[in-house]
Amino acid sequence: SDRYDIMLIFALIMMLVYPVGAPLALFVLLLQHKQRLDPPGTEENEVIERRKTDKVLAEEPIAQFSMVYRPKYWFYEVYNTVRRLLLTSAVLVTRDLGETTLFIVCVGIVTLVIEQESKPHVNPFLSAFCQACCWQILLFILYLLLLDSDLTTERQAVWISALLMIANVCL
Repeated sequence: SDRYDIMLIFALIMMLVYPVGAPLALFVLLLQHKQRLDPPGTEENEVIERRKTDKVLAEEPIAQFSMVYRPKYWFYEVYNTVRRLLLTSAVLVTRDLGETTLFIVCVGIVTLVIEQESKPHVNPFLSAFCQACCWQILLFILYLLLLDSDLTTERQAVWISALLMIANVCL
């Protein structure tokens, strides 16, 4: 019907607008506050303290996205949005289980390395927590690969599940 055709066109347009437009809009809005979020030539600790009392940043809800990150990572929420879109939406483009697994493993490893190397959060506990979440994604993929490989019996799968749960708790 005509209504179906219109909705199909709308859906196709939104498939481009949302994954590209949302991170781009967030970046543009944050870029307007870059000088306040990361002023050049100022020590990191001083900038963090100054941002807490900055009335302009307090009045701008969009700036709150950057307040949990160290000054030089003012854009990190844009990266985080793209990462989430890759793990939830972009993976739907893959054609089979092999491509899906490879894509998720690659994204998982890259994001783990980025998270470990950058430590972008002001709060060190939050950085450690995000690293643990990245490890959890990779451990879950490993768990599913072991289950799908038919190398394990049902009894072994229970042990693997228990070991991975212990590993998640330790992280």
